Amino acid sequence: MVNIGILGFGSRWESCYRPALEKLRDRIRVAAVYDPVAVRARRVAEELGAVAMGGFLAACRRKDVQAVLLLDAGWAGSAVLPLLCDERKPIYVACDVGADPRLLERLHEMAISRGVTLMPELGYRYTPAALRLQELMATRLGKPRRITVQIAEGSNRRRSSVTDSTDPPPSESTQRVVAGMGVHFIDTPQWQPAEPFAGRSEPGPPFLALVQWFDWCWYMFRLQPARVTCTRQNGEAGRRRPCHSVRIDFAASSSGRRSGVAELHVHFRLEQAVESREAESTVSTSPAIRVECESGEACLNGDKTISWAAGSQRKTETLASDRSEVEVMLDHFCRRVVGGLIPVADLNDVCRGLRLARAAADSLRTGRPVVFRSDG
Repeated sequence: MVNIGILGFGSRWESCYRPALEKLRDRIRVAAVYDPVAVRARRVAEELGAVAMGGFLAACRRKDVQAVLLLDAGWAGSAVLPLLCDERKPIYVACDVGADPRLLERLHEMAISRGVTLMPELGYRYTPAALRLQELMATRLGKPRRITVQIAEGSNRRRSSVTDSTDPPPSESTQRVVAGMGVHFIDTPQWQPAEPFAGRSEPGPPFLALVQWFDWCWYMFRLQPARVTCTRQNGEAGRRRPCHSVRIDFAASSSGRRSGVAELHVHFRLEQAVESREAESTVSTSPAIRVECESGEACLNGDKTISWAAGSQRKTETLASDRSEVEVMLDHFCRRVVGGLIPVADLNDVCRGLRLARAAADSLRTGRPVVFRSDG
């Protein structure tokens, strides 16, 4: 049994994390909770048989708390992570961590130097369909050669956790206080409706919306990205925004026997509401995905459906009864807490996704492919 502290509940507590924790109640016990809304913290603590605490560090420092789930950092953002790392307890990060790879690399190095597991939530890797795809690649389909992702306009989308934030930026006075701790906020673009890869002075959601898909493609190939190309195709007049296509060329493996290509085609609706946070729904977590492999191919339609073909065998599988991605990630996290060696994501993975997104933005701006460098 792993005793955890929950720091902030966020918008997905009732729909996502609470159900997952209930299914894992034989392995995880919630010992302490903190939320900026004290009434909510007391209510959830009473329901879970936990103790409501008055702050992030107070909850983390309890002797009966072995690890923490950071579900919502509120105004503090990534600034709370160095403070939690100092407590030397494993941290599951399911909230926005900012968009500066250099800052995230420093946080990663800090976690390593303190022997702390700092696991960002990269849920696209662990959907039922994605896990089944990995099984099929290992047994029937072979290594992937090309991935094509069609991200359709207006599809429902859940938050991307470590790479998205709908919270307003902290006030200048708050930034000064936290800067006194030796940590600085990163000025990242906020969501606006329209085109991808836009900055604060341009219309459109920033590239952060796509970081997890870049990570997903890398995770399937496990090869070093070599080149990123982003192009724009005009849409039908008056109906939709142009489509932006991102191509990532992955370098050949050390054996020289394979390389890979990932293509993401992103469509954004013209009629997005200007001030609504529903602009988040523009990017879907359930796009159409086609994966061409050495010995077959697979198509993923949503999180829980996969169709595949290998030789004369063709099959469509519905995975509605499989564990959710959050259950899988919490299970992996708890294995690490008790000393297991199971691989988990770290902030370097987020940094890679951010750099791929920045390379795509540079390619779109210059009209030329960008050679990818993992160090920035």
